[in-house]
Amino acid sequence: MPNSDSADQSGGPKEGARACLTCLTTALALAIAASFGIRYLREQSRVALERQQAAWRQKWFSDVKNGNCNVVVSDMRLLPMLAADSDCVANLVDVTFAMVNIEPADAKHISRLSNVQSIGFYDTRGAEHVLEHARDLPIQKLFFECAIVPGDCVRGLSEFPGLKQVRFEQVMDPDEIAILRTLPPTISVQIPDPSEDGPPT
Repeated sequence: MPNSDSADQSGGPKEGARACLTCLTTALALAIAASFGIRYLREQSRVALERQQAAWRQKWFSDVKNGNCNVVVSDMRLLPMLAADSDCVANLVDVTFAMVNIEPADAKHISRLSNVQSIGFYDTRGAEHVLEHARDLPIQKLFFECAIVPGDCVRGLSEFPGLKQVRFEQVMDPDEIAILRTLPPTISVQIPDPSEDGPPT
């Protein structure tokens, strides 16, 4: 009668190798599935975000076309839509850019919004590109909060002939304050908690 212990011992290493191979195969399959799953979820998130952005663009566009005089631009694809519509151009007076990166090619559309009198920038990069194309607009008010504003851009505020008010809701360094003090006295400059060296508010 064969020894059962010796049979178990002879089959043990083979069974262990098969189990190890099975584990590795399973782990590899799970890794591949997870990779595809992550890609799928990312794509679904991208599609959902695009749909949400499209809905917001259409909402803001419709509101302005139907008589609303202000708009929040959080997607730069909205700006050319507004600029291409005569009703929007006629109605729009106040534009706020919020949490966007403005490229020069996108900023040029602001020049076609001929009735805009107030522009604001919140948590935005590229404000200088918009201001470069807005100098011929009847701008009376400019607003900046958590926006990156290069020194040349601050200095260029004097080139807006109808500008009456500039408001900064962000800390201004001494160099920026010095530039603001050179603006014409017809422009009211407002900054938070101005120091003794700051301009009057």
